[in-house]
Amino acid sequence: TQPQSIDPATLSLTTYTLPQDIAHFKQHGRLIPLSDGIACDHTMSGIEFAGIIYGEVKLTLSVTADTYFTVFIDGERVENRFAATTDTTELVIANFDTAEVHNVRIVKQTEPQFSLCTLKSVTLTGELGDAPADKPIYIEFLGDSITCGCSTILMALSPNKADGVVSAESAETDAVIAMTTAELLLNKQGYGS
Repeated sequence: TQPQSIDPATLSLTTYTLPQDIAHFKQHGRLIPLSDGIACDHTMSGIEFAGIIYGEVKLTLSVTADTYFTVFIDGERVENRFAATTDTTELVIANFDTAEVHNVRIVKQTEPQFSLCTLKSVTLTGELGDAPADKPIYIEFLGDSITCGCSTILMALSPNKADGVVSAESAETDAVIAMTTAELLLNKQGYGS
């Protein structure tokens, strides 16, 4: 059966501030609470939330350099990566045509040596529930740049290029560990160098 749509006129615009409203967010990876947000510096670190959502979902953030993110909506990866620069303070990470229960996860792709990031708040029309539940199995990987997805895009486009890795050429969700854990429906934490 199809999910029941809710009348958007009954929903309010709400801002969930981090880390104060962290009870609504599942934390992925290594996140550190700060006075003005949560540090989201490592690849595949990010937040996940679910609730009744309508319209745009805006993430307020700050980054120290060009930074790339991947978003998953209702379990499906959004094809285009999201990019933030030092001038970016807000990203629209989702936009829903109907008011119903949705799940949104955003993870950082850029390695910490290229960019540091602070996630500050999420604003949406609707209401979030409690943080999504953990999956039944948790696996932790220790690895190197391969674990972090370093150069996965670069190598796909230019397999003979050896040097000059930049954040635009890396995507941890394209690394074999991320794809394996996604297929097995496992929690994952990767530590690379």
